[in-house]
Amino acid sequence: GWAAYLSVGADRNTISLSTMTSDAAAYSALYINNSDTNTVTTSYLASSVGDAAYLINGADDNVISLSTIISDGVGKYGIYLSGSSTNTVTGSSVRALSGTGVDFDSHSNYNTISLSTLTVTTVRALHITAGSSRNTVTGSYLQATTGIAALITNGAGFNTIAQSTTANNGSWNVLIQNALSNMVAGSMLRNASGAALRYDSNASANSVSLSTLVSLGGNAVYVNNSSSLTIADSYVESQAGDAIALTAYSTNTLINRSTVRRMPTSSSPN
Repeated sequence: GWAAYLSVGADRNTISLSTMTSDAAAYSALYINNSDTNTVTTSYLASSVGDAAYLINGADDNVISLSTIISDGVGKYGIYLSGSSTNTVTGSSVRALSGTGVDFDSHSNYNTISLSTLTVTTVRALHITAGSSRNTVTGSYLQATTGIAALITNGAGFNTIAQSTTANNGSWNVLIQNALSNMVAGSMLRNASGAALRYDSNASANSVSLSTLVSLGGNAVYVNNSSSLTIADSYVESQAGDAIALTAYSTNTLINRSTVRRMPTSSSPN
């Protein structure tokens, strides 16, 4: 079974200074089902083949703080939320070897990741999907060695990445597709080989402000079949492609008070 199992009204519990591990693919180290206001702090959660933390079915108002969360399972999750809202991950390290760091799925809304590090080798550091909205990532570092640092898709709207750094060496650093009114603010997006930021598949009314977007090996910003993008007060640089590329009926883009450059490597800001 699970290392720690909280289900159906198991509310207001605290796990601190503890270790939770699971070596079974079907069982996560921490499982919270339809239970609220629980706290995990200063703890270690790990699964060698499965998910580290799994919150589903209205698991709301829970907090994971000052903890280490690790999943080494292929295609598994460091932290997975489905239909669960107003949860917080803060001051924590989340790692997924060959899966997703944190996944907000199925209308998981108003969740917050702050002052945390999300790292993956492949797949995604952060995934927001299936109508999940108004989630916030702030003061955090998202890294994917060859995968995507952040993917926002499938009707996810009004999500924010702020005062954060995303880095990778893959096709796309941050990919927003079929998603509405998501914001990148005060952040650094950097890709060693592909696009720093890509909008695709009817992404609409998304915005970037007060940010630095750099690609060392492709287009810095690539917009495909998307509309009403705003880039304001930002620095956009490509060293091997277009700084900003608009294709396939991308319309109503506004670039305001920003610097857009195609520059050699030696001119890039630190």
